[in-house]
Amino acid sequence: MPLTAREWLLLPVDEQKKRGKELSSEECRKLRMELSEISFSEEEKEQMTAQEKYDFMHPRELSNEEKERNSRSTLKLLQAGGILPQKITWEEWRGKGCPLDWQGNR
Repeated sequence: MPLTAREWLLLPVDEQKKRGKELSSEECRKLRMELSEISFSEEEKEQMTAQEKYDFMHPRELSNEEKERNSRSTLKLLQAGGILPQKITWEEWRGKGCPLDWQGNR
């Protein structure tokens, strides 16, 4: 079974260097895009229990309600930051695929 990004993050630094080439391009993308904010110190890695490691490597799937709530929050943040116009609704934005470059007549 190939090495996953989450497994790689839990490896000691020296082993990360040795095994980095085992990561697929998709797993490298996850490290850059989804997991870039996660950083464990060597001490934290050593002190993690087997259950904590398992929970990190196998995150629970969000419910549809949680996904919708997160999506609505994202829209509000993008509107507050001036990235998206205030006038669009979540339904409109979602219906067009949640674009960051909003053009009302897509």
